[in-house]
Amino acid sequence: DEGAHVINLSLGGSNGDAYQAVLQYARDNNVCVVAATGNENTSNPPTPSYPAADPNALAVGAVNSALNRASFSNYGQGYAPFVMAPGVDIRSTYKDNSYADLDGTSMATPFVAGLAGLIVSLGLRSGKPFSVDDVYTIIRETATPLGTGKGDSFYGEGFINVPAALQAAKEKLAC
Repeated sequence: DEGAHVINLSLGGSNGDAYQAVLQYARDNNVCVVAATGNENTSNPPTPSYPAADPNALAVGAVNSALNRASFSNYGQGYAPFVMAPGVDIRSTYKDNSYADLDGTSMATPFVAGLAGLIVSLGLRSGKPFSVDDVYTIIRETATPLGTGKGDSFYGEGFINVPAALQAAKEKLAC
């Protein structure tokens, strides 16, 4: 309602019902929601983490600097299709006016939210706003495959590829 086009949710829980109406409201208002898959090293199901498991959110897992799935990152088809972003040793602001190197899917999610924001801004500046589905599809389709390829249970659609995603967005606007 305040004009956000992308919302980052670096949080999670087991109660999907708590998020369902809010995530649907966001989608109905063309707002992208990017959510962390969680840090329990479990597949979904049997232990879903919400809001990432909700189909209205774009789920994000974490990789390390070698592009290996972080040992803690949740995974599985319950988040499908999800993407991966850096989530190990990420420099962040911290309490007492300091910085810390942190690990977690909550560290990976802002990278994807930032990419979504760039894609949204391209559409808005061109006068042809992208839908939530457009943004999610661009990010997923341009991700660099990891593991066994697209749809891998550990890596989802792969590692986000910012240049490829922005190029795909520009090409879609040119159509």
